[in-house]
Amino acid sequence: MVDVPVTIGCGNYDRTRPIKDGTVKIEGCSVTYLPLYPEEIFHRAFKFREFDISELSLSSYVRAVAAGDASYVGIPAFVRSCLPGCSWPPLRQ
Repeated sequence: MVDVPVTIGCGNYDRTRPIKDGTVKIEGCSVTYLPLYPEEIFHRAFKFREFDISELSLSSYVRAVAAGDASYVGIPAFVRSCLPGCSWPPLRQ
């Protein structure tokens, strides 16, 4: 059986690195992993539909769907181990 070519546009995160380096395989797929900065990924994903699997901005995704663009199916997956701002010290009560 021939593997299906799949292009992934995603940042270089610890949680996705095993897919990038081939440690984790996607069964039946030949993966091309493009580690890019989020801004470039979002631009290329929405303007050129360049990726089969892509990290997307939630707000941009919601706007696209609201405008009738269903090019991508959104799933809640957090590929960063830390969201922006999470390094702030916790508030004490």
